[in-house]
Amino acid sequence: MFTVGHEVVELKAFGKRLERERQLIPRTFTAGEYTRGSERPDDMIDYLAGLLAAKRAFVKAWSSTMRGAPPPLSAVDLREIEVVDDGYGRPGLRLHGMVAEAVEDLVLSNGLRVEAQLSISCDGPIASAVVVLNS
Repeated sequence: MFTVGHEVVELKAFGKRLERERQLIPRTFTAGEYTRGSERPDDMIDYLAGLLAAKRAFVKAWSSTMRGAPPPLSAVDLREIEVVDDGYGRPGLRLHGMVAEAVEDLVLSNGLRVEAQLSISCDGPIASAVVVLNS
C-alpha cells in the first residue's frame, strides 16, 4: 500500500512567522537541521520552510495509513521527524521518540515494513514537499 502526503509553505508568510515567533525554530527543528540551515544564511527561510513542509507531508502520509482508526498520538512533536541528508543532497527522514514508537507499532501490528521517500522543492514564493510511504 502506498500513501502520499503533500504540503506547501508560503515563504513570505513563513518568514514573517519566524520573526514573530522566536520559539518556532527550537519547537519545530532539531539542532542538526538548524545547524545545516545556518550554513546557508542566504536561503535559511527557504531551507527551513522546506523542512517544515517535509515534516507536515510525513504526518499526512502517515495518517493516511490509519484510515478509520484514531491517531496514535494526540499531538506530534515535529522535532521527532528529522529531515536528514545522505551526504549527496538527497533528503530522507529519521524518526525519533514517540513518533518512531508509533510507526514501529504500526509496523509490528500489521506485519508491514514502512519505507518513506521524500522530495523537497523550493521555487518562487513556495516550498513544497511530498512524502510517499510504502507499507
